[in-house]
Amino acid sequence: MSLQYPTQSFQSQGHMECMIKWMEFYKGIKHGKTIDKDNERLIKESQKYWYNLFERMIDIINYLASHNLSFRAHRESFKLNDSRHSGNFIDLFKLSKYDLTLREHMQCINENQLAQHYLSHDIQNELIALMSKSVIEEIIHRVKQAKYHALLDCTRDVSRVEQMSIIRFCNFSTGAIEEHFVGFIAFAETMGEYITNSILQELERNGLGIQNCRGQGYDNGANRVGINKGVRTRILNINPRAFFTPCACHSWNLLLIDAANSSATAKTFFGFINKIYVLFLKSSKRWDIVKTKLKLTLKPLSETRWESRIGTVKAVFLQFDVIECVNELKNKSDDSETLSDCDAVLNEMFNFEFIVAIHVWYEVLLRVNNISKLWQSVQVNLKVAIDTLRSFCSWIQEFRNTGFDNSVAQAQLFVQKSTFEIESQFKEKRTARKKRMFGYEHIDEPIQSFEMQYRVNFFKTMIDAIIVDTECRFKALNEYFEQFGFIYDISYLNSISKEDILKCNDLGTILREGENSDIQPFELYEELQILKTNSLDYQ
Repeated sequence: MSLQYPTQSFQSQGHMECMIKWMEFYKGIKHGKTIDKDNERLIKESQKYWYNLFERMIDIINYLASHNLSFRAHRESFKLNDSRHSGNFIDLFKLSKYDLTLREHMQCINENQLAQHYLSHDIQNELIALMSKSVIEEIIHRVKQAKYHALLDCTRDVSRVEQMSIIRFCNFSTGAIEEHFVGFIAFAETMGEYITNSILQELERNGLGIQNCRGQGYDNGANRVGINKGVRTRILNINPRAFFTPCACHSWNLLLIDAANSSATAKTFFGFINKIYVLFLKSSKRWDIVKTKLKLTLKPLSETRWESRIGTVKAVFLQFDVIECVNELKNKSDDSETLSDCDAVLNEMFNFEFIVAIHVWYEVLLRVNNISKLWQSVQVNLKVAIDTLRSFCSWIQEFRNTGFDNSVAQAQLFVQKSTFEIESQFKEKRTARKKRMFGYEHIDEPIQSFEMQYRVNFFKTMIDAIIVDTECRFKALNEYFEQFGFIYDISYLNSISKEDILKCNDLGTILREGENSDIQPFELYEELQILKTNSLDYQ
């Protein structure tokens, strides 16, 4: 029911007088001619002052947060003449000589003219929380626009707390794949059930349903990828379309770890490489010898990123003159332990087996390192990943057949060019025969040639471990390419035929749950036909 006003009341004398007074008062306020104009001016100036101040505070907080810098120090002082470090936040405010608003505010604080200066850690934390909330709301808004998302990997912080960060999605406006941090999910337990429930609760808290999840990407831990009770299986039981792909870089790391543990020779190789680094790390004088003679710095081994060991091997492989550094250290030292370590290093580096091993490992690590860097780039997609994976599989098979002979030939050429007296052949060693029990029919003949032993026990064993691991750890990636790969290969569209509607149907089946499907197979086929026509036009 609408409110009706009597027309006679608007024509009353009292109403007309009030209306005239209000219009005069409004004009006075607008032109600043009222009796309280000074108060209005002071209010507006105060509003502008605090607005400008908080605008600078937010900019400073944003700068410190984006550069991962600390805000506060042990002691905070607002005095301009205090030279002690008061923390990055306060010290940036002390640069007030470049800004009128900040200079005025700091002067008021120093002269005790402000009851509240709004620079305390409580205000800082409140602003950080508000800014964080605004950023997360924007990210969640973009995720909801994209509809589909993927869960990301988890890591352990310095306090040994397992934490997971989410989320990856396709930006609705740009079409680019984006990966955003929306907060850590701290795990009090590491069991698959607890982690799964924590993920579901976090998605629910942000208004994101697990049914719209189309990807899972974790490392290869048993609690993540376990077939029976892992996070992968539990989420797939809830949503079969949340496809799981293990972390590719972690898979390459594990592949190299298995290769390095495949034989005693492979295990001791990296231990010796690290021994060279440790030998010169023990004192600054020793390290000065390395700095003056070598261009590439010796690097330590990494326990988590095995593909980065290419830098460790490269520093020795390309700078075999490190032998001169060892000799100089040996000549300058009288310590028995140092002399013993130097002799051990020299004996190993003058060994032809070590020269061959470093050539073999350099080839393998260089390939894996290049692939790992490529797979971490923004431009990589499923087609590129599969192409590089198949190229590596083809190369490792060929390397298994010819790599050892090539490495031996390169090692011999390396020895010939070297100024050091290094063996150029494998040193034959006596092979102990196993005692044969009476009545044992078969006689196990040991390999007499040490070169053949080295080929079989070190090289073939290591390469076979890499081949088996490559097939096993990237099996899921190959399966997904069989399902989705035809979308990525634009050149494939030139030969697309009506029979390829079956691929679209298969993809529709994979992306269907009950009566709901993410795509319409026939519509996808029609779009591919249009892309085929366009691609032919541009050729």
